[in-house]
Amino acid sequence: MESAQPKSERKVKTISIWEPVKSSIAEGIIDEFKQHQSELIGAIEKATDLAKKETVISSPANRFIVYPIDVAFDIIVAHEKRHLKQSKKVYQIIVGLNEK
Repeated sequence: MESAQPKSERKVKTISIWEPVKSSIAEGIIDEFKQHQSELIGAIEKATDLAKKETVISSPANRFIVYPIDVAFDIIVAHEKRHLKQSKKVYQIIVGLNEK
């Protein structure tokens, strides 16, 4: 799933239900991201028994697309890495604008 991979340089249009809201950058966004990552790690750790049982889940985008939960974990982690990479690019742009 190339679109979820953090190394992907190609811009990929998301489906409408996941389209981000246009807004300014919240002051506490870094702390919120850290908290979200901590919660995500906890949720994945709690669900390891489901992965051992080879539990299959449906995609939140389309209930007809199903895959093992460990594959879902891989997709989520890759997606989060992509967000981190995107945030670094935004940071570089902001720092560059402030230096001018």
